[in-house]
Amino acid sequence: MHRQAGARRDTSADERDSAAHERDETSEVRDHDRDERDHAADDRDRAGDERDVVAAARDRAADRRDAAAERRDERAERAEEQIYPQLTQQAHDRLRHVRASAASDRQVSAGDRQLNAEDRAYSAGARENAEVDRETASTDRRMGDDDREHAEADRQSSSDDRLDAATERETSHLDELTGSYRRGPGLLELQREVSRAMRTSQPLTVVFIDVDHLKHVNDSQGHAAGDQLLKDVGTVLASKMRSYDLLMRYGGDEFVCVLAGVSADVATGRMAQASTTLMSMPSRGSMSIGIAELVRGDTAATLVERADDDMYQRREPGH
Repeated sequence: MHRQAGARRDTSADERDSAAHERDETSEVRDHDRDERDHAADDRDRAGDERDVVAAARDRAADRRDAAAERRDERAERAEEQIYPQLTQQAHDRLRHVRASAASDRQVSAGDRQLNAEDRAYSAGARENAEVDRETASTDRRMGDDDREHAEADRQSSSDDRLDAATERETSHLDELTGSYRRGPGLLELQREVSRAMRTSQPLTVVFIDVDHLKHVNDSQGHAAGDQLLKDVGTVLASKMRSYDLLMRYGGDEFVCVLAGVSADVATGRMAQASTTLMSMPSRGSMSIGIAELVRGDTAATLVERADDDMYQRREPGH
């Protein structure tokens, strides 16, 4: 059950990581679109500015044309008023030409002003579109930021799931009553220790422990008392071992200690201390102990078997 729960959590973590990756990609696309819109808005603003500059120049040119046309008209009117009777036909023709030229200039000025009005309208539209682009870009930024926050939250959740999955797997390797390794996972760890010791030429000692009279305790005092005795044994053994040593519940009333870098003599002394400590606890239990030190050709199974044999040879009658 623990393994299935861990696998489900890993699957959930993978799905969250995938969702986070997709959100990041979406954020990148939004960032790209946002930048493109900002550039387009800048281009529109520049185009609007250029058209406004051209329109202003046309307005100034139109103003100059209109002023010149006004001056020509005024001169022509004064000439007609003052010397009209004496004007020759040729002079009349020149005055008409002056007026026609002034009228043409006014038409050109009117056309320029119309172009200016159109340019300014285009500029205003371009600026409105630029503002819309910037608002859209701002929205994209917010959405991109939101996506990144969600992606980060997904990653944190997937990290939590993986941590929970690892914890559940580790818990699935442990005996619920004593907190020691179960037999299957424990033997795998023992084989790793055997391989490491063979490779490094370091000593490795296995201690096989059988809890004495557990059936009698169960029958006479109840299974709760028997469970407490097993807990006490696990606690006492762990207290005589280092944090990286391996304690395995091998069977119902059997334990195996794996002591890396420790000789059989040192292990014997530690187990004697453990037995004395167990006898002083309320459960007042006792243990039968066998010890085997690694030799060339050993496997995890043969090492445990030799420690078990040693226990039976040491065991006092009646235990």
